[in-house]
Amino acid sequence: MNTVPEKDVFALINQIAEAIALTFGNDCEVCISDLDTPEKAVLYIYNGHVTGRKVGSPLIEEAEARVKNTDENVYLNYKKQIKKNGPSLKSSTIVKKIGDRNIAFCINYDCSQIESIQYTLMNFLQTSSDQEDMDILGINTPSALVPIIQASIQAINKPVQDFKKVDRLNVVRNLDQRGILKIQNSVRLIAEALGVSRYSIYNYIKEVRGESR
Repeated sequence: MNTVPEKDVFALINQIAEAIALTFGNDCEVCISDLDTPEKAVLYIYNGHVTGRKVGSPLIEEAEARVKNTDENVYLNYKKQIKKNGPSLKSSTIVKKIGDRNIAFCINYDCSQIESIQYTLMNFLQTSSDQEDMDILGINTPSALVPIIQASIQAINKPVQDFKKVDRLNVVRNLDQRGILKIQNSVRLIAEALGVSRYSIYNYIKEVRGESR
């Protein structure tokens, strides 16, 4: 059985990385990293401006945490944020051993522009009577909560990636006043919609209710 030379494998995955980046445009970063040399992990990268990296850059903290056990793993379609108040990224990472090296193939898509478009469309489609006549406490399914949460977010009148803490507090305050926080799964859905942790949402709830942290 013939074995493909290591250099040919790297040449192929580099071509695949370039093809993905060119196909999906400037918001799509594709990065190939050597996990065994985290201090200068990046071997190949396309559209590195998405995370601010270049060839020879170290492994980012999120990647180190995700692949610290360098067994071969696949992490598909997860959400991450490289730095506080940074862009929301839609990512997939594949970890494979090539020769004696543990290699990560990672796609990071900056969703900022798409989220702005979503915000504009949702704002346009919203009507004034959509939410007011609803029996809030009768809603007990996640699918029913999503449009209510989105309506509170849209009321801030700017894309969610531009939110400051005060904006997130206003969203939580509005939803609390409407009784949404009494409903199961609401905290998880609010956290996902705002791009923060559930722990942050619980802190916001305490703050808007005037409780001590």
